[in-house]
Order: sequence, then structure tokens, then C-alpha cells
Amino acid sequence: MRFIGSAVNRVPGALCRKFNHKASYCYKLPPSVSLQEGAMLEPLCVSLQAVTRAKVGVGHHVFVSGAGPIGLMTAMCAKAAGAATVTITDMVDAKLEKAKEIGADYTLKADMPDLLSALESCIGEKFDMSFECCGVPAALNSCIQATMPGGVVCVVANLPQSIPLDLQVAVRHEVDIIGVYRYCNLYPRALALVSSGKINLKPLISKTFQLEEAQAAFEHFASGEPIKVIIQPSAPEQLV
Repeated sequence: MRFIGSAVNRVPGALCRKFNHKASYCYKLPPSVSLQEGAMLEPLCVSLQAVTRAKVGVGHHVFVSGAGPIGLMTAMCAKAAGAATVTITDMVDAKLEKAKEIGADYTLKADMPDLLSALESCIGEKFDMSFECCGVPAALNSCIQATMPGGVVCVVANLPQSIPLDLQVAVRHEVDIIGVYRYCNLYPRALALVSSGKINLKPLISKTFQLEEAQAAFEHFASGEPIKVIIQPSAPEQLV
């Protein structure tokens, strides 16, 4: 498998004005979907894969650890799948505010005292599905402990190769731990969700930079508060 811009596969990225791509991997955007939204279909597919694998459905209560782009999109996909509530945690207040804006029912600081009790008090019980989207080992343990017996923990973020894990809690409560590594054949579904208005990606765009400002774009994103930074290869009037 080759993935554009991946350090693992050593395939050069697409920070350029023109890029030749196989037509079979291209999808035409309808007039209702902007190029900026189209650029975010790729991470949206990761979240859609997670929600699909975890089998989120109508009436489920969902916990998402991490309010970065993937965490917020996972919350969106869970809501679109029919989740009754979505609870999300993060360390950054601005990201929690964004989580409220896109429809999260409950937001909590990840470093608050007795987080597990606070999580359970949100809905009065443990969660049907929990999604680890921040890549912090302790957060994965929180997901396991916050999930009801027979529930599902989906690991979406990249974690260190070896981490301490409360595996016995998962075993004793028969919690299924599953993983997500990218996606397959989900672009049409993701595009349908955006074009129909069931998912609105526009609030996630924090700032747009021109290609010549790429270095500034990366530095802006590294500040920790932006959700999604767009690098635009050409002036708006040149985009077709």
C-alpha cells in the first residue's frame, strides 16, 4: 500500500500546485462541497471507518478521547450514525469549545480529578463505545474503564509500540478492543454525508494559508489550538 505524504511509505506529499493521480482514485465534488471540504474527506474516512467498525447505531452512548480533527470527526460520524449522546475529552479548552459547536453533548477536561466518575455522571452509566483519538496511553486505559461490559473500545490514534494496559479490566468486562488503520472504499459514503449536510466540516477549518506560507501553516498548527489548517495550492480564483 502506498499513501501520499506518508513517512512510513516514503511517498512524496502533495504540497504542490499540480498533482497527477489515477482517475480511479478520484471523486468529483458536487457544487455543494468546496475543495476545502473535499480536502478533509480523507481524515473523515478514518473516523467513518472507526464508527463503522465499532457498529455505532441509534441510541448508543459514545465517548471520544481527544478533540483533535479525528476525534471531532469521530464525534460527527457517531452522531450521523444515530448516537444518542457523545461525550468528548481534551486538554485544550478551545478544542472543547469546538466540540460543543459541532454537537458534542458533554465536554470534559482530560486532566480533571476523578475523570472516570465525571464521565459516568454525564449519562448516568458507562458508554456503549469508546474511541481513543489522542494517542496517550493513559487515555486508552480511561476508555477501557469507561466502557460498559460487552461494549467496544476502538483505538484510532497511533500509540507507542508498547504501553501499560488495563487488559484484565477489558477481559473481566468482556470489552472488545478493536483498531483502525486508515480505511477502504469509504470516500463515496463520506462525500454523501458531507454533500447531504449530515456532516458539516466547515467549522473545523481554523485557518487557510497559501502554498508559499506552508512553513507558517505548520507552525500555526503546532501551537496546539487549531483544529484543521488548510494549505491552498493556488489563489481562489485559480481553483477549478
